[in-house]
Amino acid sequence: MGRRRSGSWGWFGCDSSPCDRRNRRLSLELLRLIYDLEQAEPAYLHSGFSLMERSLRGRNLTYQDSDPALLSHELRIARTAGYLEFDDQSWPGHQMPNPDQDPHFWLQRISNVQLTIAGRDRARGIVVQLAHPDFDEDDGRLIPGSSLETIARAIGDEYSDSQVPRFLRESGISDALALQPWNVERWEFVLGVFDQLGAAGAAGRRELRTFIGRWLDGDLAVDINSLSGNSAGR
Repeated sequence: MGRRRSGSWGWFGCDSSPCDRRNRRLSLELLRLIYDLEQAEPAYLHSGFSLMERSLRGRNLTYQDSDPALLSHELRIARTAGYLEFDDQSWPGHQMPNPDQDPHFWLQRISNVQLTIAGRDRARGIVVQLAHPDFDEDDGRLIPGSSLETIARAIGDEYSDSQVPRFLRESGISDALALQPWNVERWEFVLGVFDQLGAAGAAGRRELRTFIGRWLDGDLAVDINSLSGNSAGR
């Protein structure tokens, strides 16, 4: 990994840790970059690696400044939110690399990065308010577990034991899930809540997607001091 720089694209890290929460709004810059490339330089969207190389241009950055792991994270989260699509099919006789273990190779293997209609609207600053879909219209799409785990770990890093349940509750997660007993690591508890929502039918999936969307938009920035009270986490 190269040096960490603030004020650059979301996949170049930040000056302090954890970075996920502070860089979340920079996901919008990724969508805007892809939107611009779709209009003028679509060749750079043929692979995730070429997208990363193009993002370095004109910013006095070199390949050593890039962070493939963070870019792969941004791309997967944006796909989960329905903002973009890309091909990540395995080649005959070759297994698709794990983006968490080898993000550099994974970026080389994904292809045809493109924004969805929602992604183009988001990149252009257009907000479309839609009514919640009927339960019968839910398509039942699964949300990639790696994306959910990334968010769960970020929440576990940010909040203490006593803060996590309250954060989930104040972020719209039902009391039955947010306040249930737990005896695991913080991120494992959050991931378990996500799994329960995903298995709870159309209503649960909608609650989960709403949470993820608000997380990506930076709407879940809760004052840590207001959550702390007199409790101390582990």
